[in-house]
Amino acid sequence: MAYVFQFDSSGSDTALASGKASGRSSATPDHSSIWRFRQRIEKLGLSEALLAEVNRQFDARGLIIKRGTLVDATIIAAAVKPPPMEEGQVNPRDPDASFTVKNDETYFGYKTHLAMDKESGLVRQAEMTSADLHDSQRGEAMIQGDEKAYYADKAYDSRALRDRLNGTRDRGQDRLQGQAQQAVGQLADVVQQDGFEHPRGR
Repeated sequence: MAYVFQFDSSGSDTALASGKASGRSSATPDHSSIWRFRQRIEKLGLSEALLAEVNRQFDARGLIIKRGTLVDATIIAAAVKPPPMEEGQVNPRDPDASFTVKNDETYFGYKTHLAMDKESGLVRQAEMTSADLHDSQRGEAMIQGDEKAYYADKAYDSRALRDRLNGTRDRGQDRLQGQAQQAVGQLADVVQQDGFEHPRGR
């Protein structure tokens, strides 16, 4: 809901309460309840299954156009403090978080990789990885298989990606170019407002 209506996470409960998004006037959850609900979903490992079911229903209603898939990533800061560089690369409270450098800036946390339907803007796939994993390692995995074109910036380019695109489609319009960053950034804002803590035991 926060993404569709472009609310930040702290505004989601206000929007629900006002009925702007839900159309309801009954009691609604506050910001803390929404945050705990999101964390619970992650810890139970239900995010992918829920997204798949939502997309199944969207697809059944013809809302996923499939003319193209936009792929991009954004960095999400870890909820824990970065460890001092001289003490190593890992914070024991969140051992899966890692360092990466982008535009000469150092970040500690994760990357969110998203595949979005170009026409509708609906998210078809979302993956969280450590920040130090190069985008090219996830490019092939973000192919949906039914799109007519695939768009991503050059960071996702790899031999495996090109071989997969050329081998499964005879389409001259498959190309790598950045068109998804604004949409990915909107989703990242929602995650970043809450802070992200990687669930343990997954």
